[in-house]
Amino acid sequence: MLDKKRKAVIDSITEERRYNLGVHLYVIYWHQHAWTKKKWAADGWSDITADQLKLINLLASGESMSGSKLARRAHVTKQAMSQMVNLMEKRGVLVVQQDPDDSRVKMISLSAYGAKFLKYFSSYTKELNKQYTEIIGEDKMRMLTEITGELADVLIEENGMPKLGFTN
Repeated sequence: MLDKKRKAVIDSITEERRYNLGVHLYVIYWHQHAWTKKKWAADGWSDITADQLKLINLLASGESMSGSKLARRAHVTKQAMSQMVNLMEKRGVLVVQQDPDDSRVKMISLSAYGAKFLKYFSSYTKELNKQYTEIIGEDKMRMLTEITGELADVLIEENGMPKLGFTN
């Protein structure tokens, strides 16, 4: 459960900050991003970044998509998507092939290496959840997961975001 140091930190939080969800989510995101970079590098995945995870998620279903479709779904420009696809193809995460129906279009899919990363990512999220559970306890973690899951589902639906392909 909570050790004395963590309890002192929680007790010192001002009322204004205690109820500011935006601040809390930013701090959690910052922690997760920093921890992710170290963890992935230590586990041999330094060639994949947290930012590239969005693209990997879009392709997690195994469906091939055009760069234009990926850009629309990721809410980025075609140029930005093209740069990311080129980099990830060079790193072996993606496969780019000509569309058999339209030679002007390139179809993008996950490589075997990219699919292997998805399996790794599932174990990584379980480890991250364990880390957070150790901090706040099982009951609070269950409540936090349920509440943020509901919020995420509504935001995904209302904003036309793709369903997460790497859920556990």
